[in-house]
Amino acid sequence: ISESSVVVLATPWQAFREIPASQWISHNQPRGVMDCWRDLGHLDGARGLHYVKLGFGGTADKPVSVTSSID
Repeated sequence: ISESSVVVLATPWQAFREIPASQWISHNQPRGVMDCWRDLGHLDGARGLHYVKLGFGGTADKPVSVTSSID
């Protein structure tokens, strides 16, 4: 993490959730963190990061409604 400008969390392992926010933050330039599982909520709003929540894990910012035209 410390040597990366972008980190993509592609597996929802507990070990990643246990890494403190201070180790994700970059002091040189903001680091991009793409969270495919919405597992790193403790990084939301942290300075020194561009935290992007993807997928449907965790809690969604907005309710999602799914419709289908298949009968």
